[in-house]
Amino acid sequence: MNELLGLMLSLIAVFIALRWYEYTRRRDAETDARRPWIELHKSMVDVRAKRAMVQVSQPGAHAASGPSSFVELQKDYALAVAQLQGQLDRLNDNPLQVEISEFLKVSNKPTAYWQTPEYETTFDSLCQKVAMKSRPNG
Repeated sequence: MNELLGLMLSLIAVFIALRWYEYTRRRDAETDARRPWIELHKSMVDVRAKRAMVQVSQPGAHAASGPSSFVELQKDYALAVAQLQGQLDRLNDNPLQVEISEFLKVSNKPTAYWQTPEYETTFDSLCQKVAMKSRPNG
């Protein structure tokens, strides 16, 4: 009787271990699939923040911000966009990735363009789509 009970407990333990193994493999695969989208979203938020900093510190907007700080912030924004483009280059040709790349190519215009409400609306919409892909089951 004890041998049968021991065998049953062993079988239950094996069953639980197999189920746990399957669960962790699925979870890890899902996390691996989302990781590039998470990093892309972080880069997009960084671009959005740098853009906002440039807009707030335009010469004349605040007396404390001089031309040199404005130029530095523009450089930071350009670097953030370049890093975002690098993130996009690492992804496969997902339709959303292609859409974002095309938007960045079109928006690679003078500062006045990326300070427009149209730019902001489109960029925020793309950022929201990426955020949805970075969520579990997104």
